[in-house]
Amino acid sequence: MDVMSSNARSVASALQADHRISKVHFLGFERNAEMRACPGNMIAFYLDGQKEDAVRFLENLLLIKLVGSFGDCCTIIDLPYTMFAETGADLKCGIADNLLRLSVGLEDAQDIIWDLLSALSIAMPAPSP
Repeated sequence: MDVMSSNARSVASALQADHRISKVHFLGFERNAEMRACPGNMIAFYLDGQKEDAVRFLENLLLIKLVGSFGDCCTIIDLPYTMFAETGADLKCGIADNLLRLSVGLEDAQDIIWDLLSALSIAMPAPSP
């Protein structure tokens, strides 16, 4: 778990620094010292885009697996909106269509960051000058 927490901190910092990400939730960023000391490996983040951007991003991940539930030692991701949209619960609970949940695993943190940033570059390329 120590490796996954350390990886999560590196990944969350890289996501927070990327202009295509509008918000990152990670316990390691909280003001409470106890939460920062043991932040776990879960990250939730919002793309600065729409549902189509989130889907395109997920389609371009190479290392990270898209799953419906968490609980593995490898890095996995999901798009919560897709689980609730048909029931209307997304509107009731305020689940945005650009919110992604990431469970960081044991892979090298730089490989995880590379996968995320590469997929972002494909899904949300910088506008041409």
